[in-house]
Amino acid sequence: MQEDQNTSDKSDDLVRVLRELTVVQRNIANLQVELQGRKDDKNIAHLTHVSEMEKKCESLARITAILKDVIQNK
Repeated sequence: MQEDQNTSDKSDDLVRVLRELTVVQRNIANLQVELQGRKDDKNIAHLTHVSEMEKKCESLARITAILKDVIQNK
């Protein structure tokens, strides 16, 4: 009985993490859209470190996708 509860708890934890990763991916996509808008707006492009932020977003997106794949294949 305890074994079933532990398995259930782990499954619940994985589902929660997957949901959170999905939210993170959505937020990354929103940031990428916002960054593109800032990059296109010459008036403020110089105020933001767009290329640096883009690299961070791309890195986060890759890491998040990998984590999601790993969790789903467990």
